[in-house]
Amino acid sequence: MPTTSVVLILALIALVSLVISYIGAAVGLVLGQLRLILLVLWLGPLAGAATSLAVSSVGALFGALRHAREGRVSARLVLSFGVPSALAAFASASLAPTIDPQWLEGAIALTLLLSGTVMEIKRRRARAAATTVSSGEDAPAAGPAAGPAADPAADPAADPAAAPAADPAADAPDGDPPRAKRRSTLLVEMAAGSALGALAGIVGLLLGTLRLPLLLRLAPTPAVAVGSNMAIGALTGALAGVAALREGTVDPLAFAVLAPVTMIAAHLGARTTGTLKRDTLLAMIAWVLILSGLLMVAQALLP
Repeated sequence: MPTTSVVLILALIALVSLVISYIGAAVGLVLGQLRLILLVLWLGPLAGAATSLAVSSVGALFGALRHAREGRVSARLVLSFGVPSALAAFASASLAPTIDPQWLEGAIALTLLLSGTVMEIKRRRARAAATTVSSGEDAPAAGPAAGPAADPAADPAADPAAAPAADPAADAPDGDPPRAKRRSTLLVEMAAGSALGALAGIVGLLLGTLRLPLLLRLAPTPAVAVGSNMAIGALTGALAGVAALREGTVDPLAFAVLAPVTMIAAHLGARTTGTLKRDTLLAMIAWVLILSGLLMVAQALLP
């Protein structure tokens, strides 16, 4: 029977999770990083990371199913990128209990720092690009780089790695490089998937923010990159969650409360997409992650 203090703490985390999941879904985010911070503070780095990852994987699974129904998931990327990621996450989540808690907390802190920094850099670049396009709306297009098509994510043709293959022989005057190129790409996908999956299983995050830039170059369209990212995250989190449950590192009470709360809030928040100012929210989240990461690094370094 949980004590009154445990019930109050869990209720507070559930309320915060409800709010951040609702807001996050409204702007197309998961915000698992913010939930991770609260769970690590309450349960410690091992149980907090495992429980947060299990909750995130449930939410990602529902999102991935919707993307798959609408044809936005690449089966090839799920196999080449997602399967190695999931297997590596299973292995690292199984080994997580053997890692020194101080090192584990340091890894979580550094990942939060990296995640927040990447989010802030992307936000600033998107804002600068939007300002450039807005200021040039009345000017005649000077060339192919003018307008939104200059962004590879907006126009796959602007990025050869993201565009559909038009003529493999065009890049292969000497014989059969397309096959070698495909083999090299496959190795990159497997290596990147394994590395991010191993990190995910330890730190308790699906790491979609770090995985998406690479998928934007590998997928045929940005929409498929987003859907495949969600599916890979769900698969990674599911196997890591199985390993964590087997090791007994997931807090069952916290998972039982937070998983349905997160799903309900995400469903309701998705219906309000467009009503919140994304740029301001991203800036706030990025700096919360950066400051939280710095505090956790300081705490991990203290004797």
